[in-house]
Amino acid sequence: MKAIRLHLPVIFSLGFLLSAAVSLGQGISEVTHQGRTAEEWFQEYVAGAGTRISPTTPAVMNGEFMRRLPDRGKPDPAWDAFVALGEKAVPCLVVHLRSGSRGPIGGPTAAKPSAAVQTEPPIRERNLLERRQAIEVIHRLGVAAHAAVPALLALLPEAAEAEVEEVCVALRSLHPDPAAINQFLLGLGQLHRDADVLQFARQLGWSGPEVARQLGGMLRSPEPETCRDAITLLEAAGQGARPAADQIVTTLNNPDPEIRYLAARSLSQLATNTPVAIQALQTLTDDPNDLVRSVVRRALAHRARNGLPSPVGN
Repeated sequence: MKAIRLHLPVIFSLGFLLSAAVSLGQGISEVTHQGRTAEEWFQEYVAGAGTRISPTTPAVMNGEFMRRLPDRGKPDPAWDAFVALGEKAVPCLVVHLRSGSRGPIGGPTAAKPSAAVQTEPPIRERNLLERRQAIEVIHRLGVAAHAAVPALLALLPEAAEAEVEEVCVALRSLHPDPAAINQFLLGLGQLHRDADVLQFARQLGWSGPEVARQLGGMLRSPEPETCRDAITLLEAAGQGARPAADQIVTTLNNPDPEIRYLAARSLSQLATNTPVAIQALQTLTDDPNDLVRSVVRRALAHRARNGLPSPVGN
């Protein structure tokens, strides 16, 4: 997924994401531990970035961190400080989530840096490093950093592909309120960012009738991949897909056999008592695709075994 540059006030018409993120940036200098501010501890944490393995590295189990260097048993004072600060450190971290996320530093007429300056990382690279380290600390803090949920959600639509997984993993460690995730997905849907809705729904989860109907609306897409991804999410939701049942029924007419199969399989578990759905399924008993015929016949057989009457007109 390419980095997406969006008008965040438009995306999050719900408003709470950005307002909450901004409010968290208040009073950072007031937070201290052992005589040092959260910002000072954060800079020390960033300085040790090369000594830790990222929580998204496959070798790291359960999000635990190890030192890269031979002295991996050596204390990590910066991390210990964040453990002690807990939720009080979140405002500092949120500020760094916003680092490196805007336009390029300088312009075509910017002066060439001196040799001494070139020995330091460019400002943009430094900002990106700090942002990723802030995501890492939030992930490690887990539920203690729950207040960072709005800021992480606000970051996702503009995050580069390399950051998306890190942000999603961090969000999952915070156990966000499902309502916040749903509002986020609905906001993206209003901007017709279907690919992003599908990706984030898959990575963060979803629930609720509004999102179900939003996914159901994607079943009308002319893009087969969009239809397949949407129906897969709806099928996995089981009874949670019931608000989209009528939209799934219309998908039984899709020219793609895989999409018809997935739609029939979804209906077989959530709408076998609906006459309209049963009538639609019966039209597929002679479908040219073996898998479609099989799942349809199983659904109708299940209905017969349970003594359910046939739809009117059959």
